[in-house]
Amino acid sequence: MLKQLRLATAAAALFAYVGQAGAVPLSFAGTFTSDDNLRIFNFSVTAPGTVSIETFSYAGGTDPVRGAVAPGGFDPVFGLFTASGALVAVGDDGATRLDPVTGAAFDAFVSMTLTAGNYFIALAEYDNYPIGPTFASGFTRTGTGNFTSTFGCSVGRFCDVNGFSRTGNFDVAISGTAVAAAPVPEPSTFALMSVALAGVAAWARRRRTANATQPAGC
Repeated sequence: MLKQLRLATAAAALFAYVGQAGAVPLSFAGTFTSDDNLRIFNFSVTAPGTVSIETFSYAGGTDPVRGAVAPGGFDPVFGLFTASGALVAVGDDGATRLDPVTGAAFDAFVSMTLTAGNYFIALAEYDNYPIGPTFASGFTRTGTGNFTSTFGCSVGRFCDVNGFSRTGNFDVAISGTAVAAAPVPEPSTFALMSVALAGVAAWARRRRTANATQPAGC
């Protein structure tokens, strides 16, 4: 099934890093606990050049830092942002590796030229896209919990669009000759990120409440 690659605008959120600091490439891995989770990963580009971002957890594969990654994770999407919050690109599919159970190639891949600077990616599960034009505008599935249950898999979460049961595991690698680990944000930056995420969740709750109370036919 084909899905889309699109552009928009957003603002920074939580910082997390897994792997060796300063390594090229960088690797991030972990586990979602709910379909509407987000994970934010920071990195730097020290000189203009091509940067590739690829997930390995849906169909499995060989992470350039971690080595072999087992298949079985959820269908991932991600946004690539500048440090100031401008959304550069959204990764959705693009990798060619096929999952041995589903036969689908749902891992995300983006390769593009970036200028020097700090960036971050926001990892989500399909189809939880940034709404734009800012991060405060929210994501399409913010606050909806295990929204993939509507896809019909037996476990009621981490379902792919074809109804296969998956897990919450993810793996993302960022590579390029000028890629490096980004500095750890200052405590004040963490506070601002937390406020932004709280605002997104509140916006989603207000939207759902308004929709629930709107008279039929309006």
